[in-house]
Amino acid sequence: MKSVLIFRQFKKGEFLLREGEISRYGAFVAKGFLRSYVVDNKGKEHIMQFAPENWWISDKSGMSNENSSTFFIDAIEDTDALRCDIKGHITFE
Repeated sequence: MKSVLIFRQFKKGEFLLREGEISRYGAFVAKGFLRSYVVDNKGKEHIMQFAPENWWISDKSGMSNENSSTFFIDAIEDTDALRCDIKGHITFE
């Protein structure tokens, strides 16, 4: 597990993923709160998922197809997470 999971702290407002980036990691929230969202052409945010403690969050589609992400993931509050390099250790079939 140590070779797959890396402990990482994210400050409130810090991004794990931005629209247009290639997603390489998933994250398990040990403490804190994360969210994923899209921004429409008028600049309005639309929440896709919340990730409270003991929850996973990632861009599975971007990881499996190596496409650019269509959404953002950021910390709503200071967060302790286990970042997982899913792409390097799990195959999508």
